[in-house]
Amino acid sequence: MFIFDRVRKIFYRVRDIIFNGKEKMSAETVLDDLAQTYSEDLQNLKRTHIRVLRIIREYHLDTNRWPRAREIENEYGSTAVYNTLEEMQRYRWVERVESGENGGRRVVYRLTKVGETLVILSRWLLERYRREAARRLLEELRLGIEALSILSWRRNEVERLAQVLADESVRLARSRLYEKYARDSVIRVNDRMLFEEAKSILKDAQNSEELRRNLFSNTLTEFFELSNRPGDRSASKVSVSRRRRLEKELEKLIKYPFLSQRRRRFTLAKLRVLKFLSRGIRPLIYFSGIIYLLSLAITFALTLFSSSLLGIIYLVIPTLYYLLSIIFLAIACTLIRLRPR
Repeated sequence: MFIFDRVRKIFYRVRDIIFNGKEKMSAETVLDDLAQTYSEDLQNLKRTHIRVLRIIREYHLDTNRWPRAREIENEYGSTAVYNTLEEMQRYRWVERVESGENGGRRVVYRLTKVGETLVILSRWLLERYRREAARRLLEELRLGIEALSILSWRRNEVERLAQVLADESVRLARSRLYEKYARDSVIRVNDRMLFEEAKSILKDAQNSEELRRNLFSNTLTEFFELSNRPGDRSASKVSVSRRRRLEKELEKLIKYPFLSQRRRRFTLAKLRVLKFLSRGIRPLIYFSGIIYLLSLAITFALTLFSSSLLGIIYLVIPTLYYLLSIIFLAIACTLIRLRPR
C-alpha cells in the first residue's frame, strides 16, 4: 500500500503542474521520486533483466504487439533467456500470457506497469551516473585543458578532446565495474564508483602502453567522428602528424590530475603569467604596424633631405625603433608558445 500511496502522490503533483501550475518540478525530480518508490525493484535489477525488458519494450513499440517467447529468444541469442523471464515473472515485471491460435498454443510476454517504469528508470539512472562521473573527471582534467589552450584559438579543440577522453574513460570503467559488482544489481555501480575507477584508469594508462594505446585509439576515433561533418569523405583520412600531435596532448592531459600540490601551484602560476602575456600580443602587433607605417613615412620624407649628416641620423633612428619593437614582439611570441611540461 505504501508504494501505491507514493505513486498516487506523484500523480497528483504532476497533475497540479500541468493543470494548475501550483508547483514547478523538473523531469528529474519526478524521476527521483519514482526511483525512490521503486528502489527495491531497482536493487534487484540485473543487466540481463534490463536487456530482456528493453527487447520486449522495443518489440512492442515497433510492431504494436507483444513478442512471443521464441522471438525473445531469437533476439536474446540464448535459451538462458527463459530463466531470466521466470525471475522477472516472480518480481511481477512481466506477465506470461497463453492463448490458443488455430488449434495451437501461443505464449507471449508483456510488460507490467512496474516493468515499463523500470525500463525508463534504469536507462535514466545509468545515463545520469555516466554523465556525472564524466563531469567530475573533466574537472580533474581542467588544469591540463588550461595548459594546452593558452592560445585562445586552440581551446575549443582541447576541450572537445578532453570531453571525449572523459567519456571513453568512464565507458571503460563501467564495463570493468559491471563485471565485478553488477551481477546482483546494476544500480550498485553509482557515479562515485565510476569516477574513481575512471580516474584509476587514467593513472594506470601512464604506465601501461597497451592500456594507453587502447584508450587513445578509442578516444581519437570518437573525436574524429564528432569533428567531421556527416557525409564528409575525409572523415577517415586523418594526417599522421595531427594524430601524433593529439596523442601527445592526450599524454599531457592524463598527467596533470596526478601532479603534486607543489607542481600544481607552480603550473598554475606559470599559466597565469603566460595568459597575461598572451593578452598583449594583439596590442603589440598593432603597435608594430603603426611604428612600421610611421617609419616608412618618415624614411620617405627624410630621403628627400638626406644630403646632410643630420638627415641620415634622422633616417636611422625610426628604423631602429621599428627593429627594437619587432625584436620585443618576437620575444613575447616565443614566451607565449612555451607550455608547462
